[in-house]
Amino acid sequence: MENTWQKFNRFPKSFITKIIKDSKGNFWFSSAEDGLLIYDPKLNTIKQYKHDEFDKYSITENSIIDTYEDKQHNFWVCEKQGAVDLTLKRISFTSFKQSLSVTKGLTYNNVTSVLEDDDNNLWVGFYNGGLDIINRKTFVKRHLQYDKNLVSGVGEGTVQCIFKDHESKIWIGTYQGGLQLYDKKHNRFVTYINNPNDSNSISGNEIRKITEDREGNLWIAAQGTGINKFDPKTKIFRHFRVDYQHPEKTICNDWVITVFCDNNDNI
Repeated sequence: MENTWQKFNRFPKSFITKIIKDSKGNFWFSSAEDGLLIYDPKLNTIKQYKHDEFDKYSITENSIIDTYEDKQHNFWVCEKQGAVDLTLKRISFTSFKQSLSVTKGLTYNNVTSVLEDDDNNLWVGFYNGGLDIINRKTFVKRHLQYDKNLVSGVGEGTVQCIFKDHESKIWIGTYQGGLQLYDKKHNRFVTYINNPNDSNSISGNEIRKITEDREGNLWIAAQGTGINKFDPKTKIFRHFRVDYQHPEKTICNDWVITVFCDNNDNI
């Protein structure tokens, strides 16, 4: 069957930052300037959600970074400066914002990523660095911030992505602190950073995205240093970099900002 492309003329022209497919088969498009758009392929309709200053239940702002569906089929919408909005059964949006409280609210508004773990905790990453881990029942938070004197702490720089693998282990990608695995048993982070003297180490420390293949290998987008394939059993990283002398056999560019594994195990 020949592949065909359908153009959506009703879409805004702003940059699309994230696309997810929800549990009902609808597609959620996060945009850089035009809010949130939801496409229903069954009805071939697009619904747009934008900030409305006269509606307290509208999304907080129109610059959307990420969208995540939790196990209860609620949707968490991460905004550039507006913190996180929660929609329950798509009826309305409730905003979670920065708070001076040590245990309540968010530590910062500039949210970059959000993910729910198996213990019903919500992990929230920030552009300013660090993480909030929020108990979904009590909404009490625990904040983790980079500390150069804490070897087993959260990595340096922006938390750019949070990923849960098939064993429900939590992985963090940071701007300068490399790839991190959360060790739940000992409440610490195991960090993988580049070692110029070790060809089996990760290629770079700016981690933009993480995905997993059927064999349990992690594929990691390292901006400026290509793609890494990581075997958690051997702890070895295999590098995929551009080769300008033989570009037909390599990735086209080392400045990789995302990576995805499809249903056929293609990367």
